[in-house]
Amino acid sequence: MSDVEEQRFLARTASLLDAFRKIAAGEHVNVVAEAAVALLAEALANHPDRKDMLEHVLEQLPSLVEEIAAGELEGRGYKGSA
Repeated sequence: MSDVEEQRFLARTASLLDAFRKIAAGEHVNVVAEAAVALLAEALANHPDRKDMLEHVLEQLPSLVEEIAAGELEGRGYKGSA
């Protein structure tokens, strides 16, 4: 993926994340978590490289959760997990 393609990819990803946050605003944290898991499961089920992407998500998720919880990603937008 070229730098331009990667920037477009990250921009689309950030836009989708922002839309999810707006939809989920005001919902109970458990409802948001369950919806996020369901959305992730559906996306992975339809991914052409399902097995590799699932492995990637499982490897990256703990560190992303901790970075967000620690406020390390706050205000910087989505940077990707690759």
